[in-house]
Order: sequence, then structure tokens, then C-alpha cells
Amino acid sequence: MTRQAARSMSFARCAALASALLAAAGQAQSPKSPATDEIVVTGERDREEAIHDFIDTVTVEANGQMATFRTDVCPAGFGLPAAYNDIVASRIREVAKKADIPVADPDCDPNLVVIVADDGYEFFEELRRDRPTLFHALELSEIRDVREAEGPVRAWQVVELRGSDGRKPERISFIEGLGGPPRYVPRGYKLTGVVPSRILKATRRDLAISFVVFDLAAIEGLTLTQIADHAAMRTLARTGPPEAGAPTILALFEEGGYRADSLTDWDAAYLKSLYATSNAVSASQQQSNMARLIGEQLEPASVD
Repeated sequence: MTRQAARSMSFARCAALASALLAAAGQAQSPKSPATDEIVVTGERDREEAIHDFIDTVTVEANGQMATFRTDVCPAGFGLPAAYNDIVASRIREVAKKADIPVADPDCDPNLVVIVADDGYEFFEELRRDRPTLFHALELSEIRDVREAEGPVRAWQVVELRGSDGRKPERISFIEGLGGPPRYVPRGYKLTGVVPSRILKATRRDLAISFVVFDLAAIEGLTLTQIADHAAMRTLARTGPPEAGAPTILALFEEGGYRADSLTDWDAAYLKSLYATSNAVSASQQQSNMARLIGEQLEPASVD
């Protein structure tokens, strides 16, 4: 894609879109990896370690758990010509369906948004200044991470706390002190009727809205498939830049990183295993369950 073929979306348009998205959130075949993705197996222990290392290096946890969409995914693209935006959104739908992630009808309200802007940092800062309510659900540390992110891609999610059975907790500002006055809590929640077990936690983390913003200059020379598949890995899951050499589309913008033409087998296995396991457990437990499923999905020759 050439720079002339792309155009950035106006801030006003995106701000209006984001406001509508946040309001809506309150309502209740993946291609094969390139040949270079094949690595010789050196033993069962190495295989298991490689899988665990891959999960560890790309996963971003949410308060000790892993967040996933529990509502149907509705992707939308902005900032490119309309036909290109539609191709990106369609490709993300394809990736999601291949991973057995429920997808909404085409006329849905977007909850997964891919944006191309002249400058992703400036776009994020303007959105924060002009629409601060969009970021009330984010921790200050999460906002700082997005602001200080290196590279031309910024991703963030609105994560909702839910009971393990899906119910919404009651928001509270004070809790009764033991023999003292009520104590103020800035982000307090009260959840009744959900009893944790030895395996399940009382709560889970659900993705309400997921955003990814690309710098316009950085996508020059990339295919729409590369853009869409990178966006899928940043929005269908909470992920970050991988370690050097990891066989993932997430390394697309990393200097000297793995240069994939599309979603890799590792990426596809990660998404499918993430949504095939429960996120009402600890992150470590879910990752252990994911590792087993990933091992079953990957061909032995593709695991180091």
C-alpha cells in the first residue's frame, strides 16, 4: 500500500465514533505460516518450553487474569479508503471465525476498532484531552503504557470486571471499616452470589472495546493482510511486542523481528487456545491449559 493510497481519519470523526462505541459497550480460514516458520524439533522438553515461552512473551495480563471477548466481535476499520477499511474488517472476521471466536452480524456496533492516523501518539493524546470519559475505565498505568509505547502501533482495551458467571458487580465508593468509619476506595466493586472454588476465581475480565492505532507512515509497503492480521492479534487478545525471533505477526514492526506475511501457525494456535479455555481462572492456570492445546494444534516440525 502506498502512502498516497491511504488517508488519515479526521479526529472529530473518530472521537464521535469512540464515544458511541463506549456507550454501546455498556449494553449487555487463517493462512498458513511462511516456510521460514518451520523449526527443527530438538526434544519434547524443548517443545514445551518453546510453547510456554511464546505465551509468556506475547501475553499482557489483566490483574492476574486473561481478558477475552464474551460478546460477539464486531470489527471496523477507519483511516484508509473505504474499500481498504472493509477488507481489513473482513479479514479480522475471518481470523476470529477460524479461532472459533463468535462474530456479530455485519450491521453491528463496532467493539474492535482499527485506526490509521497521521501520528498515533498525537491521535491518542487528542482523544484523551477531548474525550476523557473514554479513559475512565483505564488505570493510570495503562494510559502511561500507551503513551510511552515504542514503535508505530498503539493498542488499548476497555476491560470489564465480571463475576465468573458473567454478572456485573456493583460499583461502591466506601467499605465499612472494622470498628472504624467507612473507608473510601477509588475503584471498589461488590459482588455477591459468586463463590470461588479451588479452580475458578470469583471474577473474570472481559474485553468490552479494543482499539489499535497505526502510524500512517509505518504501514507503507505492507499488505492489507499484514495490517489486519497484526491488528487481530493486538485486539482479539491483550498482547504486546514479542521477544526477538518469536514466530508471530506481532513482530511485524520490531527492528530485526520475524517478518511474517500473515498470521502464523503460532498466532492462530494462540488465539484458538485462548478462546477455548476459561478466563475465570488465574492467568497462570489458563496459560497452562493453553500450552497443552497449542501443542496439539502445531505440527511438531514448527515447534523448537
